[in-house]
Amino acid sequence: MSEKIHLRDGDAILVMVKAGKLLHHSWNMGLPHAEFVKRATGPLPDGAWVGTVSKVEGALQR
Repeated sequence: MSEKIHLRDGDAILVMVKAGKLLHHSWNMGLPHAEFVKRATGPLPDGAWVGTVSKVEGALQR
């Protein structure tokens, strides 16, 4: 996935990352992390992690 994601202060997204690269993302913060993985890839790819990333006062938080 090579598209850039622009977050504004207060925005939050679900992300799936492997080896420092974004595999999938979703703006649907109503999804539990497990459901996000299920819909995006089925099982979580080996070595990948899933989390929430947000922007607060100009800084990214994870």
